[in-house]
Amino acid sequence: MSLARAIVLLAGLAPALVLAQVGRANALPSLPPEEAAKALADFRASGLTVDLVAKFELRHLPRDEDKPAPKAEGTLWMSWRHAFPAARVDIGDRSFLVLRTSSGTRAWMANRGGAAEPIPAGALRPLLPGFLFSTVDLQAPFADWKDTAYLGSERRRGRPLNLYLAKRPGPSADLPPAVRFGLDRAYLALIEAAALDEAGKPVRTMRADDFAQVDEVWILGKASVTDERSRDRDLLEVREASVKDRLPASLFDAATLGRPAGFAPAHLKRL
Repeated sequence: MSLARAIVLLAGLAPALVLAQVGRANALPSLPPEEAAKALADFRASGLTVDLVAKFELRHLPRDEDKPAPKAEGTLWMSWRHAFPAARVDIGDRSFLVLRTSSGTRAWMANRGGAAEPIPAGALRPLLPGFLFSTVDLQAPFADWKDTAYLGSERRRGRPLNLYLAKRPGPSADLPPAVRFGLDRAYLALIEAAALDEAGKPVRTMRADDFAQVDEVWILGKASVTDERSRDRDLLEVREASVKDRLPASLFDAATLGRPAGFAPAHLKRL
């Protein structure tokens, strides 16, 4: 999942440079082409069979200790029961909505009491000023880029991953030229995604750092985003979650995004 499905190279990049990104020391047997394609297709079609409410804390961890280190609390709402897979995030005085449709992903932002404004596809807009987590981490647009190639498989942080390279579909001022991402070989969960610059070097990395179980359903427990140039990092940690509340469709309506959610989950469990 992006933030809960979630929370993304270059058309002219030399093949040798691309292959050099895959560590040989931890290499695993590669998948046959048809299995690699199926694993990607299965991931794209995946989703929870329940509604999810997750209360989280977001912390900014600058490398320079003299810089501000803000933190904020928020709520993630996700549902697959309505017209399209949907995610809403309420944090600070802002709310964000992401809908994945058959024609692509759409997103909106609203300040408390204001009207929802569309967010351009791939716009790197922080959830709050001073943080790294952004609308791109909610949208994960790279997951659906057509020009995606299987690079191989390797073990990272103790997990076997299938690695893919997704190239940006066209010019963009916000999206990177390409993204290298890894799917857990056993569970097809997104474990990491590195945005690459024109030289093929990582500039921004998102990682799923931990998972948690709520009523026999596995969800994302911790995720991080790192600016590879400054080494500043954001850490998102889920503190409470529910998979038993039935979320109303009104939560995922852009017309209501500027209003408080108005729904109190009854089955939250502390993680």
